[in-house]
Amino acid sequence: MIAWIAAANRDPARFGDPDRFDIRRGDKHADNHHLAFGSGIHACLGGPLARMQAEIVFTTLARRPVEPRLAVDQARYRTDVFRSLAELPITGRGVREAA
Repeated sequence: MIAWIAAANRDPARFGDPDRFDIRRGDKHADNHHLAFGSGIHACLGGPLARMQAEIVFTTLARRPVEPRLAVDQARYRTDVFRSLAELPITGRGVREAA
């Protein structure tokens, strides 16, 4: 038996349009049971630190581009076990100076 984690969080019965990249996506249900960082006694000890770092990184990155948008119609994914993005080209009018 193999746990195919590339399919994790992609159940169309639970997640609307699971193949579309949407950073603001919510679960169709009130209780979001995605698989990131595990849960219960199997919860990742580094989960809170990773969430904090991600918030800092994405907040900082979101402030710098001027009128950002995807440079392609659809993001490309790798076909590995982790279903990671191959690239996510973003374009815009420029970049603001770092604070």
